Amino acid sequence: MKAIYKYLFISLVTAFSGGLLAGCSDDDETGVKLPEDFTVNVSAVNVLWSETEAVVDFGANEKWTATSAYSWAQVDPTKGAAGDHRLFLVLGRNYNLLPRTAEVNIKCGEVTKKITVLQSGCDVPTLVTTVNATVTTGTADYSSGELSFSGYAYEIENNLGLTLEQFGEAVGDGTLELCIVDRKANTWKSANYTANGLGYWLDSDMEVTSWDGAGYPANALYVETDVDAVYIGRAPGITNETSFDLSFVYRLKDEPSKYLRFNVEVICPIYVPEVNIESDGNVINVEIEIVDVYNPTNIPYEDIMDVLSEYLSVATVEDFIAGIQNKDITMYMVDPATGDWLTGWKDENGYTAGGVAGYWLSEDLKPRFWDGAGYPAISIFVETYDADGIGVGSAPGVESGMEFDLSFVYVKNAQKFVKINVHAYEH
Repeated sequence: MKAIYKYLFISLVTAFSGGLLAGCSDDDETGVKLPEDFTVNVSAVNVLWSETEAVVDFGANEKWTATSAYSWAQVDPTKGAAGDHRLFLVLGRNYNLLPRTAEVNIKCGEVTKKITVLQSGCDVPTLVTTVNATVTTGTADYSSGELSFSGYAYEIENNLGLTLEQFGEAVGDGTLELCIVDRKANTWKSANYTANGLGYWLDSDMEVTSWDGAGYPANALYVETDVDAVYIGRAPGITNETSFDLSFVYRLKDEPSKYLRFNVEVICPIYVPEVNIESDGNVINVEIEIVDVYNPTNIPYEDIMDVLSEYLSVATVEDFIAGIQNKDITMYMVDPATGDWLTGWKDENGYTAGGVAGYWLSEDLKPRFWDGAGYPAISIFVETYDADGIGVGSAPGVESGMEFDLSFVYVKNAQKFVKINVHAYEH
């Protein structure tokens, strides 16, 4: 019986194998049909700004690879064997105004086929590329911060169609214009420039303003465009650290549909100058930092009140100020050469500077009056305020880095006095 089973098993295997071999004969072959040539169904693909996918069909008679050097237009898959294939183009949305072009290469054997991908520009205004940035001004009046255009070369080229060099030329020759954006209405228009070059002065509501004879608004900014950067600065009067939301647009005069918008948070910090105070009896020695013209640095009353109280017999700052106002206490400058009190510079018309008592000083640090033409360029002022403290500042023209020493006294009833020595240096 075992012999019969063995015979049957061998017969079945032989029959089965023979059937398989017969099915794979040359006459019945059903394998993949290879393309005779390397063919691609398109040489260019046009897509909308919002489309994220496109397809290309092609036939490859050999192994192939697909490549793209553009980050916004990638390919999938990147390689394959011979046969008919579908290549997917994976696209990023184009939020720029201008259309853009990429090139995809499919290489099969020694042959390369190029496919141009053209994507349209964004036609939805609220989605168009906007530069969002922050600028910090200096701490002094009229100081500014800047945005360098070199950091926005891509946005400039893809929304205005200009290289950085061409952008600079357009700033210079007037073919580019600057518009301030009304954020509430989301509108903008150009106006007569009120600052240097392509520039505007703006009030605290970010509306265009100009010199009115008395000056610019206290809480104001200016925007000025150079070929390399836009400068955003501050006017006098910003007394607390604050920020402004500012928007502006650069557009081509002849093609206003090409523009680039900037949304900028402008931070105006307040610099706190160094003030060091030491006292020795009725003498107060102060070292202070001068920040900017007409911007005095205060010697705080709270830091010197104990000396004023002891040697002038005043219990509070209010008592000290009242003493000056009722002429029980008089302020004199001290001659820097002799140490004498310069009493002749206070007359019936009062002091020569502001506050409740104060003096403008010439270059020699001696008092002087306003002479109709103004104060000398190189001059210093010392003013006693009714709150906060005693201010020391400089006028325009004081050389950067200048240091000076001055002294003044507060005298009560010609007997009691406090002397304050100041060493000041410019920030």
